[in-house]
Amino acid sequence: MSELSSICEYCLRPSDGVQSCCAHCGAPLRAIASRLESGVHASAELAREAEKSAMRMGGVAAAVGAAGVATASRALASRGRTMLGQLLAVVIGLAAILVAVVVVLRSCAAAVPIGGLGTPFESLPATLRFAADCRSVDGEQSAQRCVIPADSMLLSGSVSGGRDLMLTVDIVPASKVSSELTRWRSTATSVLTDGDAFVAIGPSNDAWYADVRSGLSVETGPMVNAAAARTFLMRAGLLTH
Repeated sequence: MSELSSICEYCLRPSDGVQSCCAHCGAPLRAIASRLESGVHASAELAREAEKSAMRMGGVAAAVGAAGVATASRALASRGRTMLGQLLAVVIGLAAILVAVVVVLRSCAAAVPIGGLGTPFESLPATLRFAADCRSVDGEQSAQRCVIPADSMLLSGSVSGGRDLMLTVDIVPASKVSSELTRWRSTATSVLTDGDAFVAIGPSNDAWYADVRSGLSVETGPMVNAAAARTFLMRAGLLTH
């Protein structure tokens, strides 16, 4: 043993010799070097175990952290996909609404004369404009004479007896609208509508239409019967019911 390698178990005095008992009180001596060395070894072993535990805990923490990051990434990705899907659904819904609005507006434009947009032809419902070929009447400021060919869908079913249908389109001045309607009412065989729009069938199975607000008037040539005249008015968008 090295110097001061022993200590008295009773009085705790160190011994620097090789005595087997304390020179002061005679009590047995205890080897301190081996205890210190074993203590050092034990401390070192504990330190190594602590380091290993820390590494293991660090690995677990790293694994838990990685798992947490992966879970969070998946949650964010899922949330992102959900938000994107919701956004796409909203965009598609708005597009569908827009298409529906456009279809309704076009349908209304085709069914009801808009009037007051320039020439009489431009004031006609779209269906009638597409089917008719119109020319200005000589000597008339606004009147136009139109022809609908016999093979037009508006005349299918022998509405006009297989002939082209002639019609006159005009913008009647506001001062003359009332007198014109009075004449039509007095001679019409059937008045179909009498309000903002006046629609009637004349004695020759000809159709009459007038928009009271804009002054647009349409007079057709004769058709095979009153039912045919009504059918034409509905197909042309001049009568909605």
